[in-house]
Amino acid sequence: MTVDPALPPLSIRRFRAARLLLAPLVGLLLATVSAPCAKAASLQTVQIRGVPFGIYKGENDLVAVYGNTAIHLDATDDRASISSVLANGGRTYVLIAETCSGNGSFCGPRYRIVDVSGAVPVAAPTVVGMNTSGASWVVADQGYLLGDLKKLDGTGVVLVTYKDGRLRVQERPYGVEALGPAEPPAGDYAAYAMDHPLADAFKLEALQRPLKAVLSPTDYENARRVALTDSGDKFSKLRYSDVVMASMCVPHNCADRNLAVSYTSDGKISLLFHPGDGREILVGDVRAFPNYHPPAASSFVQ
Repeated sequence: MTVDPALPPLSIRRFRAARLLLAPLVGLLLATVSAPCAKAASLQTVQIRGVPFGIYKGENDLVAVYGNTAIHLDATDDRASISSVLANGGRTYVLIAETCSGNGSFCGPRYRIVDVSGAVPVAAPTVVGMNTSGASWVVADQGYLLGDLKKLDGTGVVLVTYKDGRLRVQERPYGVEALGPAEPPAGDYAAYAMDHPLADAFKLEALQRPLKAVLSPTDYENARRVALTDSGDKFSKLRYSDVVMASMCVPHNCADRNLAVSYTSDGKISLLFHPGDGREILVGDVRAFPNYHPPAASSFVQ
């Protein structure tokens, strides 16, 4: 057999022929894989050790992508964002806040934990934090992710621990014991309350007592639960007075469930409370609440 020296070896010719035949097929496969990505909208992207971590919204779902790995988020959610990236103890975690707002209702945020300490991300088996607010997250020295989330009904907190794919969720109710002295130092209630968050008015005995004196046990408990859903503002002085005031509202339900409390130096208290049942409870001097507007049809209790 003679071989034309101008032709490459047979193995190379076969490879080139095969490449020509496969080229259209490879192009079709690439187009098929790239099409969904082209349609997905990038919502947010961060860099983690030089690798992008992004959230994308497709036609039917939300997807988190790290490197070459995709994590499909809850199908009922229509919004997601990267809440934080935390690292310590040789571990790196991404917290994704997922929310939904279908049919006029609101759920969330709920948190999806993703461990990106290695090349392949590992997501926690379920989301955490339904019906909570005010989430606080930290990574301990041993690499454990710890979460502290306040329950929206004001009854307690949800404690989260996660590492190596093991997720632990515990509920801890708030205690009702009174803390601190029974009377404020030097008898000055305003000075004692100053710079404390509103929630502390239901934790410190000296600040509890005036509240209990003006509210029924049921209304006091409801106000306590509202206050403990979030820390709220810190007590600060009203302009040109010795009165201190703080206010807050329940996250995602501000209009119906909110609370404002003020103290004078000698312990007189004013309170404006919407417990969520259509009532308005107003106690004391309305001037303590500069932004207050009476309801058109008076329904307040004084």
